[in-house]
Amino acid sequence: MEKLVTAERNRRAIVEDSIGKKQSLVNTSEGLKSEMVNVSEGEKQKRINEAQGLASEILALGKATAESIEKVASAINGPGGKDAVKLELGQKYIQTLAKLSKGENKVILSSNLTNMNEVLKAMELDV
Repeated sequence: MEKLVTAERNRRAIVEDSIGKKQSLVNTSEGLKSEMVNVSEGEKQKRINEAQGLASEILALGKATAESIEKVASAINGPGGKDAVKLELGQKYIQTLAKLSKGENKVILSSNLTNMNEVLKAMELDV
């Protein structure tokens, strides 16, 4: 009878140990699953925040650019604006030619550089 009681106790101990190990594995698995879900949600929110920040930046740059264009257009249409544009374009043209002529580059011009209006007109920049 004693052997029977001992065997029953051993059987119950093995079953309880098995149930404990099973529950431990389940808890560990659920913990890992929760952690992965939290990390994924965090990454998702991070990407959403970055996208919204970038969108706001693009909108702000677009608005600033539009305002700048409006101011430049207004200045060009004001007194002396067209002459200022011609002067600026002419200066940039000459600076660019000066850069091109350095080194081994050869520059061939098909226009009269003494007549800047002709040069600007040839470049379709007649303002």
